[in-house]
Amino acid sequence: DEVDIIYHLEPKDILPEIVYFCTARLPEFDLSHLDGTLEWSDGSTSSFYIAQFNGAHWVDFTDSYHCFTVRDSVIAHEEVCGCPIYMPNAFTPDGDGLNDVFKCEYECAPYDFTMEIYDRWGNVSFRTHSPYDGWDGKFQGDIAPTGVYHYRIWYRESFSGIPIEHFGNVTVLPGKL
Repeated sequence: DEVDIIYHLEPKDILPEIVYFCTARLPEFDLSHLDGTLEWSDGSTSSFYIAQFNGAHWVDFTDSYHCFTVRDSVIAHEEVCGCPIYMPNAFTPDGDGLNDVFKCEYECAPYDFTMEIYDRWGNVSFRTHSPYDGWDGKFQGDIAPTGVYHYRIWYRESFSGIPIEHFGNVTVLPGKL
């Protein structure tokens, strides 16, 4: 007679200890490589799991021979992420090389970008689809009058792809006094 003894080691560290995530990108776990059954803290039994909230999440793994069950957990921690766009509130388009162009500042370039500048009557004074381009303060070839202009920006955030719409004001100041 012959007896086959199958010995399976209990898996260690099924999940990372902690995972950091951005609001737009919830952490996902793929445990499809494990041979057995799973039960997550929310009662689901899929080998794919998305942590929907901050805090502790656990999984019970039972091997396919029902020899053992291992519980592992992960702490999901939400962070402020992304690449915000910063807009100046004034500029002086006088050609002196200092603060002559109104444009966005960012740490990482957004995509699907559009910026429009409006005069006080709602007419479009400037439009660009590139985050690298800025308004030189000209409208129809002439320097725009001193005053407050409104801007509207649409873009997709670099990491999350979330569409963002941002409104604000910018003041065109006279040059050297």
